[in-house]
Parts: sequence; C-alpha cells; structure tokens
Amino acid sequence: MKYDREIEKALSRYAAIAPVAKEGMSRAEACEGWTEVREARARNVDGADVSMRTLRRWATAYHDEGFEGLQRKERGDKGQLRAMNAAVLDRAIALKEELPSRSVRQIIDIMTAEGTIEPGEVAEGNSKVRKRAAKSALAGRSQVRAVHSRQHRQTKKDLPDRIHR
Repeated sequence: MKYDREIEKALSRYAAIAPVAKEGMSRAEACEGWTEVREARARNVDGADVSMRTLRRWATAYHDEGFEGLQRKERGDKGQLRAMNAAVLDRAIALKEELPSRSVRQIIDIMTAEGTIEPGEVAEGNSKVRKRAAKSALAGRSQVRAVHSRQHRQTKKDLPDRIHR
C-alpha cells in the first residue's frame, strides 16, 4: 500500500518533468521542454504546484538515477538519534547571546576551534541551533521590553499631572 503511493508520487513527478525527460535532447529541445514544464506548472497540471527549483531537482534525479531517482529515499540515519548534546546547544546559544550578529557558521567555527565539537559534527543548516538561539534572543528582548515598560510607567507616575493631559 505504502509502496503503491510512493510509485504514484514518482509517476506524478515524472509526468511533471516528462517534457524534459528524454535522453540526448538538443539544447533547443530542452528549452522547449522547460517552456512546456513552466506552462503546465502555471496551469497547475498534474498537481504541479511545486517550484521550478524542485522540478529541476526532479529532472536531474531522473537523468542521474532513472525512475528510482524520483522515488522517495529512506534516510541513511533512520532509527538513529539525531538529538544534539545539550552542552553543545547551550554553548552555541551563549556565543550567539554574546554577539547576536554572529552567524551559525561563525558559531560552529568557534566551537570547532575551541574543541567543543568535532569538524562536521553540527551542520550549518541545523535548525535546532537557529531556533533555540532565536528563542533565547527573543526571550532576552521581551525581558528588556518589560523592564523598559516598568521604567516608563514609573517615570510617568513621577511627572506632574499637567504633562499627562
């Protein structure tokens, strides 16, 4: 049942890229094919509600691997824990809070240089680092806003009544 759905998805992907799926197409034929793909996408034919980038990836996968390239692949790390060490995450957040303009790439480089992580242990696109760092930064901002708000209310109370009107 699940296998049938995967085959159907792959067939749907093939239908979306069929105009450019032929082997050995000339440049002119490929251009015509991509024009057809774009027009079909614009008309939303075959459920082609996907980006052109995705369509190009499917076409490349088909040319490289054939029909199997259009089928969903099982993750290589399936069944393995992908959780990040809490100490590594805390260090990354501390580095971001220390200098909010630091990029994830810079944080990873610093942590690698200081030996907190091994090279390649943390991917640059790791959304967990980004989300936690962003959450931490936002929490800090809301605390600053709350303090500022209390100070503003206190200052307002101390002013003479005629200024409030």
